[in-house]
Amino acid sequence: MSDDYSPVSLRQLAALLDVDRATVRLAIERAAVKPAGKRGGHDVFPLAESLRAIVGRRGQNIDPELMSPFDRRAHFDAELRRLDLQKKRGEVCLRADVQQASARAFATCANSIRAIPDRLERIGLSPDMAEETERQIDAALDDLADQLEETHRADERLAASVA
Repeated sequence: MSDDYSPVSLRQLAALLDVDRATVRLAIERAAVKPAGKRGGHDVFPLAESLRAIVGRRGQNIDPELMSPFDRRAHFDAELRRLDLQKKRGEVCLRADVQQASARAFATCANSIRAIPDRLERIGLSPDMAEETERQIDAALDDLADQLEETHRADERLAASVA
């Protein structure tokens, strides 16, 4: 689609859309809109391409940082309602619930696995070999616990960075 309109400055775009110039600059940079030239020593940008960068196109996500405070609040209120609906449908759940269910599942598995040396000893495995099997199982479960703990810490760091 060609841009039949005169190129506009950041100031003109900001005034047209009633948003801050920094907001316009950020949107233009994120969309990598190339200047169409200079006017008065300042870059000017193709109008249609600039507007698409700022307000988005149908079907694309619009950056909440580019919205007015009223629209931003409405956006996040809608997101919270969508998340609540997804939770009610069982599409999403709380991180703590997943961690608790995972902990129960791994504890159940660990208990079953730790019973293996006793079962093997009952069917003829020597006590020394049963003890070595127990040590190897304990070491493997300790490694698994360390890996799970590291994964949990990484998830917590990610959640903290998003919040």
